[in-house]
Amino acid sequence: MKKIVALLLSCILLLTGTTLAFAADEAELIVNGDFEVLNANGTVYGWTYYGDSFGARVETETVQSGKYAMRYKTESSVYLNQTVTGIVDTCTYDFSFWTYITEGSRSTPRVKFEFRNAEGALCGEVTIMPEKISKNKWEQHSFKVTPPQGTVSASIMVRYMGSAAVDYVWDGLSLKGQRAKGVEATPLPESAPYKKLYPDTPTVAYNEETAKEFLVNGSFEKVT
Repeated sequence: MKKIVALLLSCILLLTGTTLAFAADEAELIVNGDFEVLNANGTVYGWTYYGDSFGARVETETVQSGKYAMRYKTESSVYLNQTVTGIVDTCTYDFSFWTYITEGSRSTPRVKFEFRNAEGALCGEVTIMPEKISKNKWEQHSFKVTPPQGTVSASIMVRYMGSAAVDYVWDGLSLKGQRAKGVEATPLPESAPYKKLYPDTPTVAYNEETAKEFLVNGSFEKVT
């Protein structure tokens, strides 16, 4: 009887160890997907800005979690890009993100993946868009992403589709799954203090001699 119990306990430990080893393979591949780490110049760490850089900035009020989110408020094309390494082409990844839509009735948030092999050549791409979006509330969108054979990295472009004015807030971008052996996770530095990427228009005094009015804090006012 003791031998049977010991054998059962050994089997349980073996199965438990296998489960833990498998679970340890899951990793977060997107760096700073919650936009909580900022660079000294006011941009978000780990992301590259493209297009109308005036239209993409750190949001401090409408956030899903933490202190910061990313806001697109523009009438022009804008997107953030990050290259993710350590992709395993036999793994199906869990991809998700949160959006808060204030304006954008004719536009849709979308994320484009461009998959590349070890030589850097494009081996496939996919564009992800939510089927339905609602305004003035946080929504999480979840998808499964399977990279093409030979993929070792992916460029992730966070953008929108449409030509109308948009006011989107993004938060909590996540890509979870296996990380290739030998590829280390990127350590996050300490965040710099929040800084406006584009400071407010400085106050300019009213010129009595030439009777010209200057733009002061967004409105025409006389400064005494």
